[in-house]
Amino acid sequence: MRESKVRCRIHYYLKDDIKTIKEKRQEREKENIKKGNPVYYPSADSIRLEDNQSEPYLVFVIKDANGMPVRNIKTAPKKGLKRIVWDMRYSASDPVSFYKPDPNNPWDLGPQGSMVMPGNYSVSLTKVEDGIMTELVASQPFSIRSLNLNAFSTSDKKAYDDFCKQVSELRRAVGSTNEYKNEINNKVKFIKQALVEMSNSTPALVKSVEDLEAKMDAFILKLNGDGSLAKREFETPPSINNRVGSIEGAMWSSTTAPTGTMKKSFAIADKELKQVIIDLKSIGNDMQSIEAMLDQLKAPHTPGRTPFTK
Repeated sequence: MRESKVRCRIHYYLKDDIKTIKEKRQEREKENIKKGNPVYYPSADSIRLEDNQSEPYLVFVIKDANGMPVRNIKTAPKKGLKRIVWDMRYSASDPVSFYKPDPNNPWDLGPQGSMVMPGNYSVSLTKVEDGIMTELVASQPFSIRSLNLNAFSTSDKKAYDDFCKQVSELRRAVGSTNEYKNEINNKVKFIKQALVEMSNSTPALVKSVEDLEAKMDAFILKLNGDGSLAKREFETPPSINNRVGSIEGAMWSSTTAPTGTMKKSFAIADKELKQVIIDLKSIGNDMQSIEAMLDQLKAPHTPGRTPFTK
């Protein structure tokens, strides 16, 4: 274990590659070819096993002094002396995404968590193969020390850590709400097209979809702000997303205690989000009613509806 000014480098050694069923078969086949032995095509069951097997991987679990997980870092199970780097941040609380930041763009960092506090930590190494987790290396202790480039007290650092955890939880809730909103919008897009193609579409169903869209517009205004005015250079009040993003932008790049303005903005966003989630649940109920009507009319499939036969 070795520490640096801005990141933590973790060195490890893996004696052998952790191979998939396909890789093991190919290795056996190469050996048979070298020895001049016959090589047979794999059976149908073997082919299915190879295609359906999940890729094995290694995961480093970093915990704090209380044994609470702080960060998981996944990497490929390749043999040799290797190194992974931890940026000394908590896990990001943003929705799951497979987006990969552009390595040539220094500003494209992707989702980030807040910085951890100086103190004692530990890291363990686990192998995940065929859904089975096997610990390869038990927890190894290490410490993170402050560079003491500021004069802020221990209480400030605790206030920072506590507030960042609250902001992370709020970001998780806001991100989940936003993604659910996107899922409903996607459903509406397909439903409107289905209504055009259906020969038995009813005026009541068309009106229900239109009313749901109007509710979504009001919901988006609260969550993400007034896009219609913003894109025309009008000043607009801060939305829930704006408030959380502003707090993150300040706190994620600092280790000082939150300001009074940040705390006030957090309280406003937290209160507004509770009402927005209530509104979104109501919209979700409306969507279920619309999907039930689509099922009754035997409408073409749209995302999120369970296939059925009658």
